[in-house]
Amino acid sequence: QLKQKNQTLEDKLAQIENHSDDMRTKYENETFEKLRQQMSEIQSIKQQFETIHASHSSTQQMNDKFQQALNAKEAQIQAKDLLIVNLNELLGKRNADIDVIQQKLQSMQTENERLDSIMQHAIDSKMRSLQHSQAEIQKLKLLVQNNI
Repeated sequence: QLKQKNQTLEDKLAQIENHSDDMRTKYENETFEKLRQQMSEIQSIKQQFETIHASHSSTQQMNDKFQQALNAKEAQIQAKDLLIVNLNELLGKRNADIDVIQQKLQSMQTENERLDSIMQHAIDSKMRSLQHSQAEIQKLKLLVQNNI
């Protein structure tokens, strides 16, 4: 009877150990499966993060390139603006010089017209004087011829 109880207890112990082993195996399998799923999810999230980070990095590089290009264009525009300002100043000075020269030219033309008028008057006066002198000479010649 003791042997039978002992055997029964050993059988129950074996069943309990088998059941315990089965439960542990099931728990370990479920736990490892959950761990694998979580590791897979973590790996997926890591890949997504790396993709987003690479994309952001690429976007940042493109933004940097665009910013550099924009800065270069702004520098060109500023250089052109400065050139335009300088050329406008030079043009203003040239226009002022042209105005002064035109005024001098107008003044000289007026002076030339005045001198031409004086010279024409002098020529006319001399011509009248010459004609008068020739007329006098002619009279004297006639007098001289009549006296001879």
